[in-house]
This record gives sequence, structure tokens and C-alpha cells, in this order.
Amino acid sequence: MTLCINFEPKTMYHETTKERLFGAGVAFGEKLKWAWSRTPAGGKPALFGISFDGAESGISTRTMYPICVSVLNFDGCDPLALALVGYVPTLDVPKVFKKKRARLFLAARAHVFQKCVGVILAEIEHVSEHGFTADLNGERVRLHPFLVAVQVDSKERKTYFGLKSDRFASTW
Repeated sequence: MTLCINFEPKTMYHETTKERLFGAGVAFGEKLKWAWSRTPAGGKPALFGISFDGAESGISTRTMYPICVSVLNFDGCDPLALALVGYVPTLDVPKVFKKKRARLFLAARAHVFQKCVGVILAEIEHVSEHGFTADLNGERVRLHPFLVAVQVDSKERKTYFGLKSDRFASTW
């Protein structure tokens, strides 16, 4: 099975008003248009999202949270477009410490989370300048990554984006 990946932006216009239309797929959106305008000649934009959210995975109460990367250049939700790349560790501390030193515990947990996110984003920045190669449908292409969606755990979501909703999937 092959995924139909969109690399070049397209536009549609209303027949009567001539206004630009959206919603017909990723190729017609602003994200791909934006990424395409910033992709070096000879390369193709690689839109992706990253998730640091274990709440809905069933493993958030264990000792780690999954880090997943998803391909966003196509229309659909194929399992081939999502990959587990690692885990953010949690701090194993006694409950009494969490209660007596709650502020210190929360600061340490936030520090670990920030370091993990920072290392991943630094690597994305490093790769984005020259891109990376991939074989897609029998063709070797140079892709340049663009992070266009981020999903973080409910507690961190409020810290990062100031959101009050626990169910909001934040995208840029």
C-alpha cells in the first residue's frame, strides 16, 4: 500500500465569488503553501506533527510517555504515517516527597520534559537546513522537515499554550 503524499500546494476558487477555497485536503491549505515557499530548490517540504501525549495511549500511568511523529503531507489517517520514536521518562520519586516538596518535584518534572522536547527540536532544526533523503514510491527525494502540529500532555498543554481545555489538540 502506498500513501499519496502532497508536496506542492494547490488552490481552488469559488466559481461565482472567486474567493479562495480551503478544506479539500492538505495540498489546498496554508501550511503546505508556507512550507513550500521556504523549501530550498531541489527539495520537498515534509510536514509533520509531534506528540508528547500519553494520556489517551493507556500507558500514561507508567514510567514513560510516548513520543510519536506523524506525517502530515497526505489526506488520511493511515497507520503507516505515524511512528513511535521514543519515550519521555518520568521521575520516580516517593509520594511523600511529591506532597512535601510539590513545587520542587513539579519543577524537576518540567525540567526533564523540557530537556527531552529541546533535544528533539534541536535535531529537527539541525536536519531542516540540509534536509534528509528518503525513497518514496521508487524515487529518492530530499525532504526538509517542517513542524506544523504539536500535541502535548494536558498539564503541559496548559503551560505551553495557556489552554484551559484538557481535550484540545493544539496545532499551529
